[in-house]
Amino acid sequence: MSEIVLRSAGERLENLLSEETARLDSSVKEDLKFILSVLNSRYICLKEKNRVNETENRVRIIEELSYQIEDKIESSKTWRSLSSSIQKIKSKMETILKQIDNNIEVNNSLSLPNQITDIIGLEKDIEQVSKSLLSNYSSFSSSSSSSSSSSNIGVPVIPIYGVVGSGKTTLARSVHNNSVIVERFDIRIWIDVPHNDFEVGDILEKILESGNHQWMLYSSSEKQLHERVQNTFTKRSLFVFDDVRSIQAWETLYRALPKELHSGSYVLVTTRVRYVAEYISKKQSQSMHNMTPLNNGDSWALFNKVISHRASSDREMMITEMVRCCNGLPGMIKYLALYLRSKKSDEEWEMVHQNTKAFISEFCCLVYKKLPDYLQPCFIYLGHFLENQLIDPEKLSHLLMMEGLLSTRQSVKGESMTDMTDRYLKELARMGVVEMQPEEVRATKKLFKTCRFVQGMETFCVSNCEEKCFLKIIDLRREDCCSLLSSDGPRRLVIYLGKHNVDIPRKVSKTIRSLRVVLLRNQHQLVSPAKMLNLKEFGVLRVLDFDGIDFQRLKLLTGISNLKFLRYLSFKGCILDELPSSISKFSYLQVFDLRVEEGGYLIKIPNVLWELRRLKHLYLPLKFATQNGETLQLNSLTQLETLVNFNTRLCRANDVSTLCKLRYLEAKVENNFPDFKSITSYMRTGTSNECQLHCSIDIIDLDCYANEYNTVLKEFLSCEVLRTLQFKGFIGLLSPSPKISLNLTHLLLHKSCLKQDSMPILEKLPSLGILVLTDNAYVGKEMVCLASGFPQLKCLRLLNLSELQKIQVGNTAMPILSNIEINNLSELQRIQVENTEMPILSDIEINNCQKLDINSIPTAFQRLIKRRRS
Repeated sequence: MSEIVLRSAGERLENLLSEETARLDSSVKEDLKFILSVLNSRYICLKEKNRVNETENRVRIIEELSYQIEDKIESSKTWRSLSSSIQKIKSKMETILKQIDNNIEVNNSLSLPNQITDIIGLEKDIEQVSKSLLSNYSSFSSSSSSSSSSSNIGVPVIPIYGVVGSGKTTLARSVHNNSVIVERFDIRIWIDVPHNDFEVGDILEKILESGNHQWMLYSSSEKQLHERVQNTFTKRSLFVFDDVRSIQAWETLYRALPKELHSGSYVLVTTRVRYVAEYISKKQSQSMHNMTPLNNGDSWALFNKVISHRASSDREMMITEMVRCCNGLPGMIKYLALYLRSKKSDEEWEMVHQNTKAFISEFCCLVYKKLPDYLQPCFIYLGHFLENQLIDPEKLSHLLMMEGLLSTRQSVKGESMTDMTDRYLKELARMGVVEMQPEEVRATKKLFKTCRFVQGMETFCVSNCEEKCFLKIIDLRREDCCSLLSSDGPRRLVIYLGKHNVDIPRKVSKTIRSLRVVLLRNQHQLVSPAKMLNLKEFGVLRVLDFDGIDFQRLKLLTGISNLKFLRYLSFKGCILDELPSSISKFSYLQVFDLRVEEGGYLIKIPNVLWELRRLKHLYLPLKFATQNGETLQLNSLTQLETLVNFNTRLCRANDVSTLCKLRYLEAKVENNFPDFKSITSYMRTGTSNECQLHCSIDIIDLDCYANEYNTVLKEFLSCEVLRTLQFKGFIGLLSPSPKISLNLTHLLLHKSCLKQDSMPILEKLPSLGILVLTDNAYVGKEMVCLASGFPQLKCLRLLNLSELQKIQVGNTAMPILSNIEINNLSELQRIQVENTEMPILSDIEINNCQKLDINSIPTAFQRLIKRRRS
């Protein structure tokens, strides 16, 4: 943890030096540069070594001094006093750094145990999975019972989910080698799934190697490998893919499977990521197998088998307590037994017994220590969130940046901090410590929608954070009479509100740099936090994150105007009826999230946001009002990179033209052609900006009948920065020239009256993933999607189209479509689909189409409709 503290201190000071360089005295700059250089050198040293506790304490003093530097720079009124203060702090820091000696504790920790071969306690699991593999799964066959094969759409897949050390690989290996399974399946393939990016061709090679067909690999293209796999695996086969850690990895594996498998073939998948298991289960309509903890008897039996000698009666009580702490995880039990096997004396056993929790934490720490040094701060910071809580990666990115836990030196050219966080999370997911939910169709550069801990990692993360005084979590839902001592010394505090109270001494509150206050939705009994949280006392606060707070009921904002050093402020998911005008004092604010909970009220926002000139990310509410009907002025926010829910009815449309650093714009234009014209003009110049702009635009009640309107519409649609569009109003005929933005991913049209000739234009959009046509957005009688049309479309919704009679989908059109909704097409008679190769199609919903001939739909799709209705 020492190296993380030093890194954070260095990054924060470097960012501050960059921000304040124009108004810093040269001597102060030189002192800061010297401090940065020594912090960096100590960080490089510490990240490779484990220091003794004495070093941890000294590093804490360095952290405190770095905070003092920040406070002095931001609050000092004269350069003379500032220079003197920095000199004194520099002298103290040099003294402490010299005291960080070379006492290095060599790390002799055990490594993670080898694959568990003992099957104690897994007998029922083996029986259940084997029984599933031996069952007659004829319902997956797309042909008659006499057919010897089934299409790839119907490959039965059984996902096995379990946390690290739960025995899922042991289970899969035991099933794979079971004599009954060996007799049942002519071919058995085991693949250890790579944790780095891989292609279909890589898996095809592994399949052939596992089947002892290495000679087929020589000078082979992917197409040839596919053909050889298809021709080789013509008998009943069992494929086992061990340790799949992402949906992307699974879909790549799935594409590597033969197009046709012998009837009775199966695929077995193990994963430590619940979301992956749930995804596979949903797509394949097959229940996943959950690994359950061992009971006390099996846990004891496994421990005794591994330790290989009977313990004395004096040690049995200790073993019982230690094994109970392993929570029934076979991997952890074996790890404990292997460690104790080398301990001979009672004193050594007693030492392990007294430190069981620390020892168990070491098991999780082995996973943590395998993380590259640049990933460790990202993982540690996740301790601010609950294990099952879904975390917004964009929010996480902002928090990491404010805390100095993201290094700009680690970024690649053109990469934003959010891009870097996504890259880090992707690596953490590969290593099995977090789960990621990808964006199904990306409207921005964001790779992931949410992330969360892999089960079991949160406990280690939080305990490690609290042990090292990195973070303190107070859960008032469960902790009665909880108090926070000044000796705890936390800089970051998370409070989950509940029925209990907490006393926060003023000595503690005045040192807290980050405060997160959370009210979970299912919490009904509540002690008013106003009695324990006087914001006026949190004078050095940099990060303030409210989550789910009802400010109408809980008066918490008293004294917020004193937090003049805030860099991050979020009210996301809260109930707030009016924003205090005192926020204009937050001159250091960089991230401001006002996406409050929608309800029967409109939050009032005063026209003071223009004073927050350092603001980089502004998230306005989806719906809001301004004080006295005044439009918000934003033209002075020239540092903005993100602007969400910009409404031209409440904000000045021309202001966006001054935001030259904007990377993402989410805007709404309501029945105002001059504003539409202004936004279009800005988007046309956006492509030439130094930072690539992404735009998500919502146009409401704008009918483009007139030539002038139509001309601007064509210019608007051709803007390359356009990624997401919702358009409510008349369009009529889409013109092929100029082309619609090839980067468009989401398109929703409402009352647009598109003519039939418009479909050939839409189907050629290479990135379009979601298409929604509603309320006569399309008025043609036939909708024809030609071969290879809509190559990236995943979701198609056709609603209230009163003229449409026939839908025709050509061969190879919509190859990755997964969801279809057709509702209230009163004249629809026929759906003709030539392309039956839609391997991930999982959901078809058809309602209120009385004239539709259901037999016109291919049989494979009819089955999906029935499943949806059932």
